[in-house]
Amino acid sequence: MSDDLYEEILQLRDYDSEESVRLVKNWLLQQSRGLVPVTSVGWFRAGTGFYNKSLYAPAIICLQTALEMDPRNYNAQQVLGRAYLRVNKKSEALEALKRSVEIHSSSDWQLLIEELGEEGEQ
Repeated sequence: MSDDLYEEILQLRDYDSEESVRLVKNWLLQQSRGLVPVTSVGWFRAGTGFYNKSLYAPAIICLQTALEMDPRNYNAQQVLGRAYLRVNKKSEALEALKRSVEIHSSSDWQLLIEELGEEGEQ
């Protein structure tokens, strides 16, 4: 693995550019010896892996890719909402959490209520 590529992943803060998406895909290709996820669930799992390592920009990229493939993937919406909270993108986080609740995930109500309550206090 290229140490430079890994360092770029560690430093990645931008999740909206084509360059950032390319960087994440190249890192996945390199690490898996030529594979990238091909399903929404695969991208969700990759995003969750990045999220669990506190690598939020790569997580957001993977989760957005999962949702492009399957907008009804409420698990991806949930983790995306949490990742947006970690990078201080509250409005994006609330939208993702609301979509998750609308689709299915009753477990997101708690976090949604907590964040909505904080929004009203500001």
